[in-house]
Amino acid sequence: MVRVVFERRGRAALEVVVDAPVRLLDVCDEVCAPIAFGCRSADCGLCRIEVVRGVHLVAPASTDEREVLTRLESAPRRRLACQVEILAGDGELAIRPG
Repeated sequence: MVRVVFERRGRAALEVVVDAPVRLLDVCDEVCAPIAFGCRSADCGLCRIEVVRGVHLVAPASTDEREVLTRLESAPRRRLACQVEILAGDGELAIRPG
């Protein structure tokens, strides 16, 4: 089981335990997570997040996602929430809107 922690500035974190593998997008939809989504297809970059802890619990970025992140000049540990797949395992995945 993976505990996903959505960090929020000035507010308490939202935490949820998920059975993985699962798309982060689906988790966000289920729990009304504080992540903004636009296109949901690795095109707009609105859903950029920072992986604070647990980078080992997410699948590597696809070519499409890497291209968008490069275009947006994103820093390391930045991902597009619409493209992140949470891998099976135990641990904590902490993210914050980026």
